[in-house]
Amino acid sequence: MLFEQDIQTSVLVFVLTVFIQEQVRRSVDGWSGSVTTKISDSKQQAIDLKEQRSRTQDQCKVICRLMSKEEDQREIVCLKEITRVCVFYFVLFRTLCTISAKYVNLNHLHKETVFHGKV
Repeated sequence: MLFEQDIQTSVLVFVLTVFIQEQVRRSVDGWSGSVTTKISDSKQQAIDLKEQRSRTQDQCKVICRLMSKEEDQREIVCLKEITRVCVFYFVLFRTLCTISAKYVNLNHLHKETVFHGKV
């Protein structure tokens, strides 16, 4: 009987040992699986962030190009305005010079006529 108890105890210890080993293996597999899943998720998040950063950089480049074009347009408008104002003042100056020259010529002719008339 003692021998049977030893066998039963040995079998029970063996069964419990196998059971515990299986539970530990499952726990470790589950843990490593969740760690693998977390690592995989983290890698995917890193890839997503990198793609998002790339899209953001592309959007910034587009915005910079648009701003550059807008600044170019402002410069063009400003140059057109400056040119328009310069042309206006040039025409005004030329007109005043022409009027002035005609006035001086008329005045000079008038003086000559008066001077020749007296002689």
